[in-house]
Amino acid sequence: MKMLFTLTLLMSCALSHAAPLTGFSTLEPYNEYKILNAKKEVIFKATADTVKDVALRDGFAVVQTSSANVSLIREDGSVVVDAVYGEEFKISKKLLAIYNPDGNGAVYTLDGTRVYPKASAASRPVTYILVANNRFAVMDAYTETLTIYDAAGREIKSFLDISRALISDGYLVLVTSLASMTLYGDDLNSSITSNSDVSQLQISDEFAGYVDTYKTLHLYSRAAGEFPMVNDVMSYSLTNTFAVVHDSSGLTVYGKDKRNLESPASLQNFAVSHQLFAYIGNTGTLWIRNEETRDSFSVNRADFYAMSDDLLVVKNGNGQFEVYSLASASFGNQVYSALDQTIAEYQVGNGIVSFQTTLATSASNSANVFVFGAQLQKSTLIDEDRVNKVDLSVNREEWNWQ
Repeated sequence: MKMLFTLTLLMSCALSHAAPLTGFSTLEPYNEYKILNAKKEVIFKATADTVKDVALRDGFAVVQTSSANVSLIREDGSVVVDAVYGEEFKISKKLLAIYNPDGNGAVYTLDGTRVYPKASAASRPVTYILVANNRFAVMDAYTETLTIYDAAGREIKSFLDISRALISDGYLVLVTSLASMTLYGDDLNSSITSNSDVSQLQISDEFAGYVDTYKTLHLYSRAAGEFPMVNDVMSYSLTNTFAVVHDSSGLTVYGKDKRNLESPASLQNFAVSHQLFAYIGNTGTLWIRNEETRDSFSVNRADFYAMSDDLLVVKNGNGQFEVYSLASASFGNQVYSALDQTIAEYQVGNGIVSFQTTLATSASNSANVFVFGAQLQKSTLIDEDRVNKVDLSVNREEWNWQ
């Protein structure tokens, strides 16, 4: 049986005052990759082709070079973890894992403290490392034993004969070599359920769900336990605030207490971001609701849109872009608008928006990145030509296995 696993780790700022970061690469003759903080200070710069991968979070940047050296950099430019060799890395709002499949691995807190392996412990080859915010999991390459640790590196529990795993702060999923799945909650000594007929599985910190081979969704929350089963499920999404289920009768948004929060009569598509739920109805109107505060607003014409936790970018067919605040104190306020048919790409992060133009030649490409402060004042962070890539800090990651 082919299984699709999705782990959605919903991440907030590592520090309450952490600010967004932006990375961008330029074409020749500059050929540089730079990372800027919200004060327009360059905290990292290198030749673009020496940068293999970058992960930006509010307040932190992880940079992997072409030689597989991984560094963790604060928003002020200070290096917290310096050039640790690793072909793979994972970051959450509290932990950074760096490892080489079937080689050495290490886990650090975001202040640079190594919590795995302990200084007194011998390093052992690992197959992979998974990180949540308050715990992590290490697969031993020799014994095929999966061990769960808390954020301080203290061992919690070990499991044998595990081929795959998912971990969040609220749930742990283990799959054996015989493709049998077991779901655990906060208590790792007692499982919630087991099933070998799983075609899709998803977890967040507060929800867990899987679809069996009969297209039936089995859904759980930390607050209320098991939900009634839902038949003929086509898709679903989980955040830490709600679960969105799309079945043959339509779409329903469930709260952690099993309440029905939303049941749109008709929709073209939907999107989620932590506590925010958005969808476009058949009339083309975009509706956005904060499922925690129950505040909502609508935008009459929205052909395309993207949102973060505190900003929404809407585009309509004639090249009109509008930016709205999703922060609680200014929910639904328009903070920026522009008419520009040359904009080909746009991105949105927490407090930050980027627009990229793509013209006839790549040398004409340009990028504008705007930061919106606490009072929603707009400042220009980047206004550059000859840009071929822009990265914004995000606080949510998704990993998929098939």
